[in-house]
Amino acid sequence: PEGGGLVACAGWRPYPTGPELKSLYVAADFRRQGWGSRLVRFIERRAGCESGQQKLRAWSDSRFADSHQMYERLGYRRTGATRELHDQSATVEFEFVGGGGS
Repeated sequence: PEGGGLVACAGWRPYPTGPELKSLYVAADFRRQGWGSRLVRFIERRAGCESGQQKLRAWSDSRFADSHQMYERLGYRRTGATRELHDQSATVEFEFVGGGGS
């Protein structure tokens, strides 16, 4: 953005069940430009998922249809698992699993 600022961010954590993508966010003015996809692929490489041997887990707010489409374009599949965050927004998230061009 002009004058600086945050465009996109993401992180990941290793867990005994495999790595999990954490907090993928893209600023509204920069969505649909490939930032999210590039960050997911970067996290896959850093988490050791590029070989497809290890799968990356991601949780996405049930209201974020564009995010769901991005994960599916990247070869992720929705597992059917959900989790409730019990927050002020009554957030429910869907689980996606993929990585390494799966």
